[in-house]
Amino acid sequence: MLYLLAFIGVVFANKKVSLIEEDSIDWWNILNAEVSCCPGHTTAASCDNEGGSSCVFLAANDPIAIEAGYQCVGTSFEKCKAADITACCSPNCKGTPGNPGNPPVGGPDPGNSPVCGPKVTPMPTPQPTTAAPTPACELGVNYQFAGGSCTMSGDPHTRIYNSNKHDFQGTPLVPIDPADPNGPLRNQFYYIHPCFGESDAAMPLKVAGTHYHWGTRSVSGIDHLSVTLTESSTEKYYVYLSSSVAAYADASNTPSDYDIALQNAAGNLNHLSDGTTSISSRFSIQYNSYSNSAQKSWFKITIDGDKDFTVYMQGQSGQVGTPARYRMHYVSMNVPEQLKCFTCGLCGDFNIFSTGATTEAMEGCDGSLINYRAGWNPTYTPEAFDTFGWTWEKYYTDNQCSTGPYDNQNNIQTPVTDPCGDATFANKVEAACIQAIADKSHCCGVIGGNFCDGLLEDCKVDACAGANGVESAIATQINEIIIGPIEAVCQDPTLVDNEEPDPLDFECVVREGSSTNTPGSPSTVSCHAGEVLTSCGLRGVHQVYGTYIDPANPNTCMAGTMVTNYSVKAEAVCCTFTGVDATQVTVSTITSTVSTNNQIETLCPVGSQVTGCQLNIESGDNNYLRGAYSGANQGVNTPPSTALPVDTHNQCVAESQRDATKIRGGAQCLSLPAGFEFDCVATAQYTNKGNFKGNCPA
Repeated sequence: MLYLLAFIGVVFANKKVSLIEEDSIDWWNILNAEVSCCPGHTTAASCDNEGGSSCVFLAANDPIAIEAGYQCVGTSFEKCKAADITACCSPNCKGTPGNPGNPPVGGPDPGNSPVCGPKVTPMPTPQPTTAAPTPACELGVNYQFAGGSCTMSGDPHTRIYNSNKHDFQGTPLVPIDPADPNGPLRNQFYYIHPCFGESDAAMPLKVAGTHYHWGTRSVSGIDHLSVTLTESSTEKYYVYLSSSVAAYADASNTPSDYDIALQNAAGNLNHLSDGTTSISSRFSIQYNSYSNSAQKSWFKITIDGDKDFTVYMQGQSGQVGTPARYRMHYVSMNVPEQLKCFTCGLCGDFNIFSTGATTEAMEGCDGSLINYRAGWNPTYTPEAFDTFGWTWEKYYTDNQCSTGPYDNQNNIQTPVTDPCGDATFANKVEAACIQAIADKSHCCGVIGGNFCDGLLEDCKVDACAGANGVESAIATQINEIIIGPIEAVCQDPTLVDNEEPDPLDFECVVREGSSTNTPGSPSTVSCHAGEVLTSCGLRGVHQVYGTYIDPANPNTCMAGTMVTNYSVKAEAVCCTFTGVDATQVTVSTITSTVSTNNQIETLCPVGSQVTGCQLNIESGDNNYLRGAYSGANQGVNTPPSTALPVDTHNQCVAESQRDATKIRGGAQCLSLPAGFEFDCVATAQYTNKGNFKGNCPA
């Protein structure tokens, strides 16, 4: 289809001039279209907007319009008639003699219909495009909490961003290729890596910890870090870091393992000196060797001039290996906030909150969730020795990562043993660790958080493994595993991001509903505006229906009676939170299914915290409710212990006295804004109806 753009959308005051400016007429493509498309338009606007042919709208008294019988005509028709008003100006006049403006002989059949309709704006000429900008990381939008440092200590015990702990060891003596036992090992594990679906352009930083198999024990130490910096798709660098190693190299011709690089590509290594070194247009490194101490170092890698990734490393448990150096380290790493939404790996991520449960989860290289537990005893936590590193072993991540179920319980490809199997020796080590922490109580108070508590738990295993059964070696191990890191952080607390958000202030009151003794007409009480209902209870002693919160109205507590002889009233615990946007503090009611026997459990979802439990009769025998409690299920007719506060396990257990009484349980589940956590414990208290005051211990 041909468009005569010079004439589209124009009403010509002097049509003779405009026609003279058209130097030629494409009769067979234009005239057919004009005959079919232009005459149907009765207004200048629709005539000008015809896309099937080039049209012009004439005045009603124009001789050509009168001759044609319509005002909207084709420009070629107008040109033909302007030359001679009597000329035959249609395809049917092909070759008619005596008409100079007539179309020539030949051409397509006049029955070929044009495609009539409004003009279509031509597509612009494609221009070179640039990649969409990387979305900015924004707290509460694409990552959920600020988190703290990722720290590793000893053999190694890792405290991840959400404060959970794991004791991943791996099996660093296993070769990548079983047919080549002397080849590269599966001894490097990504502690920091782009999450599934994120590119190296968005997250130009990866950190692999190189695990060193420790003596005759099955445990490992963090020998050195290999940091991958991606300048572009064709330019990458490895940066090698430890308490005594500081170097970088082009990743295209140098291996990621420092010892292999030192042996086979030493000429490629660029060793760092104290101060700042520019690696490329995107990266620079600031290095502090603490006067060449060989036992501690600090690094700041600056990305694009505005993103600072910091690492502190301090050697532990003596210098070993060839060449001799510290091959077990205390490590603290801080990810810049601009990269937190892209960050995954064995240090975790900034989206999955700690649940406080025994089994936690982290994202694997394929985006699936991998379950893990704290601990290093292969009998109880075999995942600590998973050869493929919960999908984060470097070779596995780079070459073998695939979607589908991942089993970290049965990937141990070498025999492993308990690193501290001698109970008598283990007890001596534990006592020495406890005393060391007590001696540093002042510094522990200065540092704050759970820093020293974490080191204490690590020490019980690390010093045991490092001393290797030699009692006289315990003191040396403790000095390097506990004393050294505590003193370093005490002198410079910025080495560890141990900051926690300001405590979230809240205040709770008990609100009572009106008393009722009418079955089917429950007592109700609602929390006031700005308050959230954290728990729903009742005041009553006999024939109670129980308590209930409608999930559609989670701020109202209801309690009922089964008979008219006994009254009951609802009691709501209503809390107000300050220092935070109240609209972001939410509570949801989770209601269980109906019990099949005399127990039912209700679990709060991940990211929320149970604050109250409900129980009510659904059907069956009346007056046989036993009660509800939070925490682990103690078994039938076995109440929780009153001796100590217990872990809530983020669930409620409701129970009746007999199977014939069918019950429904419920849980109030509190959620806080990003950056805040709400940790609860439960305390049980029992009494009789005459002495019960409803008071919990201070």
